[in-house]
Amino acid sequence: MVSPIIIAQVIEFECGGLAISLSGSHPAMDGFLDFKFLFEWANVCRIGSPVEEINFLSFDLSNIFPTRDILGVFKLTYHPVIEKDIIVKRFVIREAAMSKLRKKCVDESDGGLTFQPSRVEIITALLWRALICISTTIHGYVRPSLMDFPLNLRSKTSLPQVHNSMGNFRIDVPIKFIPEENKMELHNFIILIRDTVNKVVASCAKASPDEIVSTLVNIYNVSVRSPEWGGNDEVDKVLCSSMCMFPLHDTDFGLGKPALLFFGMKDTQMLWLHDTNIHSEVGVQVDLKESYMQLFECDANL
Repeated sequence: MVSPIIIAQVIEFECGGLAISLSGSHPAMDGFLDFKFLFEWANVCRIGSPVEEINFLSFDLSNIFPTRDILGVFKLTYHPVIEKDIIVKRFVIREAAMSKLRKKCVDESDGGLTFQPSRVEIITALLWRALICISTTIHGYVRPSLMDFPLNLRSKTSLPQVHNSMGNFRIDVPIKFIPEENKMELHNFIILIRDTVNKVVASCAKASPDEIVSTLVNIYNVSVRSPEWGGNDEVDKVLCSSMCMFPLHDTDFGLGKPALLFFGMKDTQMLWLHDTNIHSEVGVQVDLKESYMQLFECDANL
């Protein structure tokens, strides 16, 4: 049986509200495309939308990245752990809190930052550090941590024809916290995140399609799927997916813009960042094991 590429479910409530759920096949669609698909679908459905304002998706990604047997070069050394007791909570980080955090990062005594960190860098660093502290409380010692940070490559390469392409064009950036090498100040996490992401972006910026594929394979084999990191039970794993700047709150089928967003796989510990309808704020959805969530909500730094 062939699985569908996209499943959409529309629920109409007695109060007149409407919920749209979308599930896409990840080999065919990445997170950016999920929301781009919804956004353009809404444009097509909305009565009165000028056709020139509809940005139809292209299907030329397979011409640039033709089918190849890359599974043969992946070293499948472990199977991901599926969590069963995931609790989901939603938070909003206000602009005033963001300003305080940004000032704290610059003023920290151990060097501080010499650049203005982005909202995503600050929040990701804050949440990741909290999870490492929680793990330390649970296990009694500081453990290595591997954060998987999916990155949309469409605007990160010299391939302009991919900017509006249907398909999966992301790379998962593995960011490693090593207790013996990395410090626990907030700005240390921001620097670690920025340096790792920038290194991957630089490797793809002027790369050919074959070189981009080689970068992806190398990242998976050295980090994500290696027995030292991805396959090591002594390493904590967390995913952080930022959907900030994606066209979430501008998606309008003619019934108004979204009032509530909800994401998730519900089988792994994960952080979801997204814009709210107040663009100076950032929404955060946290999917954690119950034991972690209990400590997360009591974290004094949060």
